[in-house]
Amino acid sequence: MQQSAPYAIIGFGVIVMALIAWWFGFRNAEEEMIPEPAAPTIELSEGLSIYTSGEYGFLFAYPSGAEISELFESPWLSDAWSVNALPDATGIPLVSVVTYRTESEDSYPRHCEASVRIGKSDDAREVARCLSAREGSGEVELPDRVIGEQTFAAFSFGDAGMQRYVNGVSYRTLYQGVCYAVEQIRAGSSYREDESAKDIPEETLTAAYDSLDTIIESFRFAR
Repeated sequence: MQQSAPYAIIGFGVIVMALIAWWFGFRNAEEEMIPEPAAPTIELSEGLSIYTSGEYGFLFAYPSGAEISELFESPWLSDAWSVNALPDATGIPLVSVVTYRTESEDSYPRHCEASVRIGKSDDAREVARCLSAREGSGEVELPDRVIGEQTFAAFSFGDAGMQRYVNGVSYRTLYQGVCYAVEQIRAGSSYREDESAKDIPEETLTAAYDSLDTIIESFRFAR
């Protein structure tokens, strides 16, 4: 009996090792069966390109001829991370997409620009008011909108003075604790003299602004 003890111990050890190997193999197989989350996709039609921000984790489709800039540079708009942002709040302008711009010295409009701007802020004050109409800004709450499976609060805004105006819609959401603003903007001059053959019809300007919605709709967080 004493001679068989070592063999019994060895046999027991082999069984334990086999069970351990089976367990880890089972766990690995189980993990392999869990599918990776599908990366967001955008179906492109002719004339569209994709902008992807690897640093900030989002993408969207835009007209191939649009002006893309990672700075907010416009003679008619502030360079704040969001329209109606607090003047002393911190935030980051991420990308501007200008799809339409016109200027004239003797016809209507003197200038007009249609653009989408995307910015973000982790300033505690901006995060706190991200999903509500900003007090004193004249924003009007609109129905929430689901964009790329993310729910955005929506607010119209408008400001006019000295025969100039800025209006549009600010779509805002909290994502990973940060306030993101995706904004559809029209800025222009309302000054008008006598009619000219060079005047641009209001319908053309409105259509340029309305077409920005395709950019908004294509927005996706990539992670």
